[in-house]
Amino acid sequence: MKNLFLSVIAILRLATAGCKKTNIKNLTSCQWKFVEIKDKKTAEITKAPQVFVFYNKPYLLEFKEDKTINFPVHCNIRTAAYSVKSKNIIKFQFGARTLLYCDILSDLEEVVLLNFEKSLTYSITKNSLVIDCEYNKLYFEKFEE
Repeated sequence: MKNLFLSVIAILRLATAGCKKTNIKNLTSCQWKFVEIKDKKTAEITKAPQVFVFYNKPYLLEFKEDKTINFPVHCNIRTAAYSVKSKNIIKFQFGARTLLYCDILSDLEEVVLLNFEKSLTYSITKNSLVIDCEYNKLYFEKFEE
């Protein structure tokens, strides 16, 4: 009986470990284009206008398997660290950044930073990534050049 119990626990641990890797793999499989932000209290949706373009690309994020985020086309942010815990809890930690003024892009970066600092969970369905933060939800879609 004891061996059966230990076997079941071992199988459950392996199954759970596989799920975590799959979730991270889905997160790290591509670059993500910022699409819109939704205010959780008012349900107001603000779309990311086409003017949010830097180096002729949209506002992108790239989650890497080494638990860092690459911001390939951003003005002031280049990298950040992230951690994923059970139940898709996600947390971000930003290091130093520059304070250049980059027209409207600076405003979008500030929105991303403020929300990421209060992130709760993330979910991925098909080609969409949603990061649920304290006051807003950030929506991204897979970016294909």
